[in-house]
Amino acid sequence: MMGHTTVGAHLTKSHLCAHTYPDWYDPKGICSFRVDIDIATCGTIVPLRALNFMFESFENDVVIIDYVVRGFTRDAEGRRVYMDHTLKSIQDFIDPKILADYHCEDLVLQNENIWQTKMMRTRLDPSAYFPPDVDPAAPESIARLDDVRREMVGIFYGWPG
Repeated sequence: MMGHTTVGAHLTKSHLCAHTYPDWYDPKGICSFRVDIDIATCGTIVPLRALNFMFESFENDVVIIDYVVRGFTRDAEGRRVYMDHTLKSIQDFIDPKILADYHCEDLVLQNENIWQTKMMRTRLDPSAYFPPDVDPAAPESIARLDDVRREMVGIFYGWPG
């Protein structure tokens, strides 16, 4: 994991929050890292542009991003504006180089102004999961990495453990 860093910012009429779930309590000793990113806005700010920074800040196996447009702002004539930008998918705001490392699924409730993207890392670098003195090509290491993959799939789909 990277060093601990705290970043604070004020987003007028918006919020961006990351909930991190490092899981090292698995009885088999598997450690996974999930981050849930909640984004809400009303008005002219689109905090989705901060997602690349968030991906660079965390080493995540599973990511669930929720984006909700709540409330409204007003235009120059005083009319309510609920959504002042077009959005098909949260993925449109994530660098393609980052997306290349993940399997992604979208849920879109456009009439409700709710979007969700679930992401699961597909490329597992054994050196990120084992200490330097462990041979990642050893049969027991390969089996452990398969356990990590199964754990990630269970987290991604919300299966009971």
